[in-house]
Amino acid sequence: TSRTELVEAMRAAGLKVPIFLFEDEGVEVKMDTEVMKDLGGVRIFRKPVSISEMRVAIHEVGEKIASLKKGKS
Repeated sequence: TSRTELVEAMRAAGLKVPIFLFEDEGVEVKMDTEVMKDLGGVRIFRKPVSISEMRVAIHEVGEKIASLKKGKS
């Protein structure tokens, strides 16, 4: 299963969780970022990933979840 197929299967199953995917530096075949954006909640990182980059991404996801929760109450 490719990464794209995995994410598509997760979404088809109704799983709405943030997904972080990683690509190795120097890999010739890249994931289509537009396809991943269309699947929602997918963040693609290129290795090496800094700790600060990961913290920012996790913080952004946390803010988005909090915002969604406020909208439902």
